[in-house]
Amino acid sequence: MSNAYEPDFVVDSHLLESDPELPEPDPADPGSIGLRNVLGGSDERVRVPSIGMKPFRWVCQILASAAGSTKMGVGSGFVIGRHTILTAGHNLFVRGNRASSFDIFLAVDGDRHSPRMGRYQSSDAVLHPRYQESISDFDLAMIRLREPLRLDTLTAPYSYAAMPLVEVQPAWMRGQKGFVTGYPKAYPESDRVRFLRPPLGTQAFQYYCVSQMRPTPDNRLLAYDLDTEGGQSGSPLIATHQNASGRQYSVAIGVHIEGGDDVSGNMAVPLDSDRLEFVTQTLARFEGRHLV
Repeated sequence: MSNAYEPDFVVDSHLLESDPELPEPDPADPGSIGLRNVLGGSDERVRVPSIGMKPFRWVCQILASAAGSTKMGVGSGFVIGRHTILTAGHNLFVRGNRASSFDIFLAVDGDRHSPRMGRYQSSDAVLHPRYQESISDFDLAMIRLREPLRLDTLTAPYSYAAMPLVEVQPAWMRGQKGFVTGYPKAYPESDRVRFLRPPLGTQAFQYYCVSQMRPTPDNRLLAYDLDTEGGQSGSPLIATHQNASGRQYSVAIGVHIEGGDDVSGNMAVPLDSDRLEFVTQTLARFEGRHLV
């Protein structure tokens, strides 16, 4: 992984640059780095300034409904194919009951009734086969959309239409910076009065936050100290990658799954080889083709 920056991302370049005082990540050493104690302090989330820019345009809000319940589950996810949303496994449940349908709102910036890239419904949803409610390691799910996302909507003004994914191991990311961007149910204090009154209607705004990453002690998850809120489960964890030709671009390396405390931090399921295999196989089935 690299910390260079792709200019057509809105996030300022310095946010993803390495801190020079930190040692280079050592894949053989899964130890922790010093914590920034922000979870219990000020809220450092930033409202996305341009919802049409990538990667923000590929992040969606998910409303889950379960038969016989008047309650709705609220989560985030992101586009990885014309029919396919990647999200957290627990977003497929509403108060412990398996959801029967999902509404997907793509690129919302204010009124949920007018999402910039449309509202879609689900035709299928699949949990990672090793998902367990009490275990975070495989908290992954994929939702298939009933209608495909329009290519002209997805690509313009870019040349590719979905969030790129890259395989990682948690130990590789020690000391690297990443960010999570998604749709919280609660906004920072500075925005609450401004956004929670008419005439904006049913509102949803996307927020991101940046911090260093570190592997958890068991080396199974990625932890970080960036601020999140309920509703952001299923958001992409994004870092910067350099491909074989030397091109550097931002990619999803994990899925945000839960908030912790000032010691443990917040956490994401990394897209290691096992989890990425589930994603690519399900993606091929949902998209109706085999991926190379």
